[in-house]
Amino acid sequence: MLVSIDRRCIKLLQELEKETEFVSIKSLSESLDQTRRQTQYDIYKINSLFEFDKLPPIEAKQHKGVRLMDVHREWLKDLLDQENKKEDSEYNYVLTQEERCAVIICENVLRNGFSTLDDLSEQLMVSKNTIFIDMKIVREKLKEYNIECEFISGKGYLINGEELEKRKVFMYYISSIYGLISDGMLDYLQDEDVKRHIEVLHKIEEELEVHYNKGIIEKLALMLHFSETGENTKWNFPQKTGSALVCVNIDHVCRSHVYGIIDKYMKDRSDDEKAYICIHLLAGRMNKEYYLYNETEEIFEELAEKLVGYFETLVGVTMDKRGSLIEDLTQHLSRSSYRYIYGINDGSELETIIRREAEELFNVVRKVADRFSHDIQCPIDDQEVAYLAVHFSSHMHRTSAKKYRYSSMLICDESEKKRENLKKRIEDNIPLIQIHEVLTKAEYTEAEKNKYEVVISTEVLDINDGYVLISKKFDNTDHINILNEVLQSRADEVSSLSDDLFDQIKPYIQKKQVGTVRSIVDHFFGSDQNSTLTQLLTRERVKCLGDKDVSLSWRDAVFQAAYPLLADGSINRHYIDSIILNVELYGAYFYFDNGVYLTHAKDTSGVFRSGVSVMTIPRGINFPHNKKIYILFVLASVDEKEHFGVLKEILKVCDSKEKTEWLLEAQNEDVLYKNLRMIAEKK
Repeated sequence: MLVSIDRRCIKLLQELEKETEFVSIKSLSESLDQTRRQTQYDIYKINSLFEFDKLPPIEAKQHKGVRLMDVHREWLKDLLDQENKKEDSEYNYVLTQEERCAVIICENVLRNGFSTLDDLSEQLMVSKNTIFIDMKIVREKLKEYNIECEFISGKGYLINGEELEKRKVFMYYISSIYGLISDGMLDYLQDEDVKRHIEVLHKIEEELEVHYNKGIIEKLALMLHFSETGENTKWNFPQKTGSALVCVNIDHVCRSHVYGIIDKYMKDRSDDEKAYICIHLLAGRMNKEYYLYNETEEIFEELAEKLVGYFETLVGVTMDKRGSLIEDLTQHLSRSSYRYIYGINDGSELETIIRREAEELFNVVRKVADRFSHDIQCPIDDQEVAYLAVHFSSHMHRTSAKKYRYSSMLICDESEKKRENLKKRIEDNIPLIQIHEVLTKAEYTEAEKNKYEVVISTEVLDINDGYVLISKKFDNTDHINILNEVLQSRADEVSSLSDDLFDQIKPYIQKKQVGTVRSIVDHFFGSDQNSTLTQLLTRERVKCLGDKDVSLSWRDAVFQAAYPLLADGSINRHYIDSIILNVELYGAYFYFDNGVYLTHAKDTSGVFRSGVSVMTIPRGINFPHNKKIYILFVLASVDEKEHFGVLKEILKVCDSKEKTEWLLEAQNEDVLYKNLRMIAEKK
């Protein structure tokens, strides 16, 4: 029997294998750049695999953490040895459908030849029927970006489209599977041709006297490897017309010093392809002379309004200070849209930080970006989603423990004009920061520092905390360092509230109870607060739809799922009609790929009391746009903060196929309710 193990589980085992002592879940999660919930779930999957192999589970001790036993270390060594020797193994990393589709696109979108079902089936180690289904998805994905995937009987699949369109789609999908590539699950980087391209690009990098972030050189090398364009291939670069948001002045690019160095090492490539590589290597160093903007910048404001509208529709709330958010997004899009158009990824670590610190918000903005990408006909990668998430986060309601913007001071020994320009760039790029004062190092005093939560300085200062040293050019590293300081400040605020409250009540606590009460206070201010979802979801609000009801229409399914809330007076019929109207207008817009749909309405006039109801549909019901729904959540809320909090919890409940399959296995409402609570309350 072939047992699959995914990349995250292998990385977790390798991380534990380095340690002989117990490792806390928090420390392990930070090492893996993932959330505690993801780490706990990976451990659960690994233990299931160990159980299959008749091995004990990973050793775990309360307040200490987890560690591998000797038998686990031997098991892992055998697994990796088999993989390195390419021997037949009962364990295999199996690509998901999403990963397979990305591989198919990356390996074929830049080719001029045909790909057959037999070739793809053998290469990806799945059946021809599976590949046939995958190709339907691939054709739909490419169609979104005006790229045609044509099937010709007796020959196979052939992909046709404009070179630039194909390049930006390639860069999007190669970024999506780059983790598999860098971990060796896909052995692209071992190919001699790829190594040759990497060597050439590193020579260019060395001659330019710059250092590119991890992955940039490798992704460009892979693009060169998979492309079959020759010296005479002509591209259709966008010009200064209404067809593009912003485009790069190719003539200016071709006159640049960077292009000259690229031309020196890549004589066999077309001028247009060399220009495209030059745009990637220039990236953030291009000044406004390189750009040809759309005739009017009003288009960026219109697109920003669309983004906000999609977010509000998806989440079901109206954004606080909506106009300010639109203004910030307008500026962001005017500066960033060239990255969408040319498929540029600058290798920033911001995505990792946002995924770790605000995973649920990132997932929501990811869905918004997917819809927005259809409007601009450009794929938007996860790095760009992280930038958008920062803007949305800064304009959302916060609890009293979190401030809207962090008061800051900037220290810089440049001219007044340069200091003001730097201040504007920081505030534009990090909406969480508000700089109230700009001083030189000579003007700065300790008293000044105490007025502000964060001091940002281009000069070295004798400060231990609340201080970020940045470069005068303000690059991605500086961006990340400031965000890290803000996130640490947030954590300190919550910790301070906990300490202050405990100090107030400590005199009234018996000595033997001090430890217990301290734990309760920390628990309240920490991340282990009771789930709002479990408070709003009662046993009477869950329903298992039987096989006899599979003939229902999707409208009937919405009504049945919402009926418990109607019956207990939480909502009226108007709210259900608003939900149905939303689906009619927008489709199943909060649909999860694992068959879960969260439905709610922005019009809350029919909501009298907050509540959540759930209905499982074992055989599924087709919703508009060919979305098959197996689990239907209905959310009604009278409070926007509560609404978003519950929405985030539902995202966690439904964030994996394994969880949804477990919920669908419930044969009655009692079991379904119990399983929902177990998932929601699992820490």
